[in-house]
Amino acid sequence: MVKQQELDSFDRELAADNAVLRAEYPKSTKSLLAEEVHEMSQHTTHNKSEPASRWMREGRIFTARHKNLDRYPAFQFRDGLPHPAIARVLDALPNDMSPWETALWFVSPNGWLGNAAPKDTLNDEKAILLAAKRFGEETIG
Repeated sequence: MVKQQELDSFDRELAADNAVLRAEYPKSTKSLLAEEVHEMSQHTTHNKSEPASRWMREGRIFTARHKNLDRYPAFQFRDGLPHPAIARVLDALPNDMSPWETALWFVSPNGWLGNAAPKDTLNDEKAILLAAKRFGEETIG
């Protein structure tokens, strides 16, 4: 039987690992501000938060907040629009994932994808959807 001390130690180690990953993420993953998404999409409205805020509401993209700014990972866009696989993957991932958990899932090696990061396999929709669904399954063992 696992002791509470062991679980507390594990939780502290996990929190420390996540802090390191969150600190490294902006250095290793290109991201865009809403204004940059607006420009990239060639959107014609005067509201610079569009279309990023609408695409977020529609579940077509995600963001990771860094230094009080919403940052949209650039890998989720193709030709100025959300990559079609992103919405389906976001729908397949567990609903209780935080924005940072989602961001880190996309950039971390994934065993279901031959240790490739999901962001690098967006064009293999069948495989990435399977990986997203598997992520939400309960681990036994």
